[in-house]
Amino acid sequence: MKKILSVLFAFTFLFLCGCKNQGNGNQKPIGGNTDTQIEVDYNQGVEMQKIKPLPYDKLAKQKSVKPIVEETERCAEDGVTAIEFSGAPYKGEDTKVFAYVGMPKNSGNKKVPAVVLVHGGGGRAFPNWVKAWNERGFAAIAIDTEGKRPDNTRDGLGGPYIDYLLTDTLPVEEQWMFHAVSAAVRAVSVISSYSQVDTTKIGIVGVSWGSVITSIALGVDNRFAFGAPIYGTGHLDESLARFGNQGITNNGWALWNPSGYFPFYTAKMHLFNSDHDPHFSANINSKSAYELGAGVTYIAEHTHSEESAQAIKEVYAFADEAVNGKDILPEIKKASVQGETVKTQFSVPKDSRLVGIEVYALKQNLAYYTDTEYSVAIEKDFELIETPVRFDPVNGRAEITIPWQCKIMYFNIVTNYGGQNLRLSSRLFVLDESAITLPNNQKISVAPTKDWIDETEWNENMMDAYLQPYWYTREIYNETVVFIGEEGTATLMYTPETVRSVRDYRLTETYEEGKDYVIEGNQIRRLKGSKMPYWEPEEYFLSQPNDPNIVVKADLSKLDVELDGERYLLYGEYATFTDKQVAITYRHSEAYSGVVPEAQQEKLTSFLEKVQNGETLNIMVYGDSVATGCNASGTQFGGMIAPYMPDANQIVSQYITKNYGNTVSLENQAVGGWQISQCWYAYDEKISGKSIDLMIFRIGGNDNRTDEYTYKEYLEKIINQFFAENPNGNLIIQTPELPNQQTGIQLGDFTWTGNIDKIDDWTKAVVREHAKGDKIAVADVQSFTNWVEGRGKLTRDWLANNVNHANDFMIRSYAQILLKTMFGEDYVKETYQK
Repeated sequence: MKKILSVLFAFTFLFLCGCKNQGNGNQKPIGGNTDTQIEVDYNQGVEMQKIKPLPYDKLAKQKSVKPIVEETERCAEDGVTAIEFSGAPYKGEDTKVFAYVGMPKNSGNKKVPAVVLVHGGGGRAFPNWVKAWNERGFAAIAIDTEGKRPDNTRDGLGGPYIDYLLTDTLPVEEQWMFHAVSAAVRAVSVISSYSQVDTTKIGIVGVSWGSVITSIALGVDNRFAFGAPIYGTGHLDESLARFGNQGITNNGWALWNPSGYFPFYTAKMHLFNSDHDPHFSANINSKSAYELGAGVTYIAEHTHSEESAQAIKEVYAFADEAVNGKDILPEIKKASVQGETVKTQFSVPKDSRLVGIEVYALKQNLAYYTDTEYSVAIEKDFELIETPVRFDPVNGRAEITIPWQCKIMYFNIVTNYGGQNLRLSSRLFVLDESAITLPNNQKISVAPTKDWIDETEWNENMMDAYLQPYWYTREIYNETVVFIGEEGTATLMYTPETVRSVRDYRLTETYEEGKDYVIEGNQIRRLKGSKMPYWEPEEYFLSQPNDPNIVVKADLSKLDVELDGERYLLYGEYATFTDKQVAITYRHSEAYSGVVPEAQQEKLTSFLEKVQNGETLNIMVYGDSVATGCNASGTQFGGMIAPYMPDANQIVSQYITKNYGNTVSLENQAVGGWQISQCWYAYDEKISGKSIDLMIFRIGGNDNRTDEYTYKEYLEKIINQFFAENPNGNLIIQTPELPNQQTGIQLGDFTWTGNIDKIDDWTKAVVREHAKGDKIAVADVQSFTNWVEGRGKLTRDWLANNVNHANDFMIRSYAQILLKTMFGEDYVKETYQK
């Protein structure tokens, strides 16, 4: 095996053993360096420099606040008390936090320990979770962190909703994470106010995004006696799974990466995860545990969910140990690699029985790929391995033979206490320094400045301006926003350095700074008396649908204004909605922090050869309404209004003709409202019998209720039919962006969002496994639009019908992403930071 360098301990250790030993008895582990010797004291931790993150003091002040607590009958549950307590102010307005509180029964006059319970993203305050802790003798408070109640109502609560995540584009006090952590800190004061609670024995447990909140709260509140983050922890930017690459800026990480709060921890800590979690990879738990001197438990068969997290036995055992003085879990005191062996010292509580040592290993790199269910999945699971283990249970010593060709490993000490098996894991042992390659090793540089192009109607010059890619240009042309309220504010993708113009959507009227608007950071605010268009809240969030055929029910938990009663979003085609939009042209100096669209020329070789040879190109467009061109301003559904921009596929065709000289024959057979099943059933009629060099297939926007099996089945059929008739053709599948994110459940089980967020993953899974996968590119629109939302920009700012049809501003991104997919560096060559 390769020599283990001491620097690897920065990742912490988890001993993973992959598969059963292979080969004959004379074979040795890879490398086999018998001089390798490293030892770690598991209880020591690392001395860290105490540099306070920017939100630290503001969050720490929440400890001194005495929240106002009111019981409520709304969402009441038997066995617990529903309450609302005062949260941190938001934009000068008071807020409230919903929670459930419960006390253990039959505790008499004895003071009891307590726990703050923090749900994950999209979760809620769970009353059964409170009851589970009550049954174990703990008082408990389960809080909501998303400004809503369990029934998704939001009225009277206030505060931002979760769309912002780890942003850095808003003042700290307006960011969702600030309010979520504030709620957790204030919950300590709330539960402390109950006379039955021992205020020296309060802990906190969080799940998924709740574990991130938990990990920050532990750093700003020294009242916690113990902390148990489940799944997420520090060093989120180093996660190889989903949350390592979420378009978060370096400044965003500086504000909210929990490891920045580690130096201020005072609580006893234990971290929990599976070894294959799709959101938080095991290496970050290991590194965090090493720095904190904390225990860690990996559960190999564990799935990522609220229910499974709440069922982890070891969490309750750790809490009992932390505040009740019990001795339940085993303890790893030291662990070291010595040549081909891992040596460890451990202890087993006197009331426990040693069951054995489990060894888990990975023979390849710790890596993830795009999956169909969880967005990403581990490429290869850690495997339970049979390998020689020599141990002395009397003195608590063991020697584990490192499995053959193992790159990463960890082991579990398994004991039985009170009839149930409990596990304590080692940290990760990284036996091959290349086995963990961190994401985002390269970060995109700031683009160079370019001269301004001044055009107000579509021509080649405007096309050049509009095709400067949003992820690599400093000149942003006509970014659109919507104002709700006469003095409403809207968010821009970047913070303007200079503003070139602010005009109406048709680019015919110019507005004045200081008279019509002001720019504040990355926000533009409409001034009272301005000529700029806007919607009154009651005009935009309707009490009744304005079109009985298009019912767009609003999700009350995501409204950004306070309104009573059931609400519906305004819907309108043509220029109904865009005539109330404002277009801002500006220059910025920020580096893009999202996923850069992937160049995939190697999958389009037949088509690109014809481009290079100057041949006539036959391009077919197929799919749903967005593929038809909705709602570019120069199309029927865009109203045929200025600036008369064509749809994305026409823009791509014009670009090819201008830059390569080819004649492009573009045929569009897409149909508005179609799902993938309809595309298949109409394939023979609309597509068969035509010679196609490239088909751009944009589908999924109406497949809200299509299940995974059905979607994949029809996509396979379409791909097979296309290549059977066009063996030398190429295919680009453009996946859909999400519809307006303020929508909610409609009629019955119908929702405007549904399975759309999964279609990108389903598509990539089919392409990855298809025999013709080397001839199919996937244009990932969803990642870019998700980044834009992550910047705090609302979906309505780029929609032309306010539901699911983009306006000129976002349609340009479709063309940009298609061109990067096709031509790579010939279209744009980004530079990266060294």
